[in-house]
Amino acid sequence: MSDEVPDSLNDDQHIILYGAKGEDTPVLEKQITTKDGEKIFIFKRALPKQEAAKASASMPVTKLKVYPNPGDGKISVSFTANGKGDVQVSISDAKGNEVYTKTLKDFSGEYFNQLDISGKGKGTYFLKITQGDDSITKKLVVE
Repeated sequence: MSDEVPDSLNDDQHIILYGAKGEDTPVLEKQITTKDGEKIFIFKRALPKQEAAKASASMPVTKLKVYPNPGDGKISVSFTANGKGDVQVSISDAKGNEVYTKTLKDFSGEYFNQLDISGKGKGTYFLKITQGDDSITKKLVVE
């Protein structure tokens, strides 16, 4: 197959999706019909296994879940640390003041903990998970 798109496909009747070398064909995952009757098609890509593994390994912390959010300040936190190293779990208020911190030494694998910041008052908080030079942040709302 040529790298160029044939002129016969450059029209309003076709959608062209480009994939990575070795990538499987995208699969229609969902079709949504708007209230105006317009249709939206959502396709799921399947990266080659090597690229998918590389992408996962390059993100030290994945699968972050925080619930309930919004909530009363008693929250459950879970994530996966893909590499071994010190992991810091911290929560700061909207002004940047740290209200909770915990360091997990030489941690890797799945983490789950219930935290209670209900005594810190209502408002917006930021949960930050840091491992090495990388971090992921999630906004929390305490009502």
